[in-house]
Amino acid sequence: MATYPAGLPSFSAVANGVTKLVAALFNSPNAEIVAIATELGTDVAGSVGDLKTRLAVSLADDGTFKGIKIVSWTGNGADNRDIAHGLGVAPKWIMLFSYNAGETVVPIFWVYGMTAGNSVNAGSTILTDAVKSVDATNIRVGTGTANTNNYDYVAVCGVST
Repeated sequence: MATYPAGLPSFSAVANGVTKLVAALFNSPNAEIVAIATELGTDVAGSVGDLKTRLAVSLADDGTFKGIKIVSWTGNGADNRDIAHGLGVAPKWIMLFSYNAGETVVPIFWVYGMTAGNSVNAGSTILTDAVKSVDATNIRVGTGTANTNNYDYVAVCGVST
């Protein structure tokens, strides 16, 4: 019976001319190989050459997803406030939420190519003072629906389309 994935396997050392060959010396490692393959599943490399490359494409060194960042802030009422997003490139899309207790959460969406300064809420209302601009470092928000004094906000920013 395999130890993996619940634990890490260990195997007995084999010495030429000393170790008596028994089935367990072969069956135990084989069971572990099958357990690892079962845990990984099939085609773990996807469309790239190997799993290591696939993970390097998808994950940053700290384990977070590349191309997606989540940022939060408390509104201070300032116009043209810059919120650092940490992507290193300008986001292609943003989903922004206010999450204050007792209020209805209405998400705000911004997508690359929208008229400068415009974003839209879930009711398809054009907002001109939420996401005002983006660059490789910041989301610039206005005084209104994305930076109201003492309101809490969270934004999910992404670079893939």
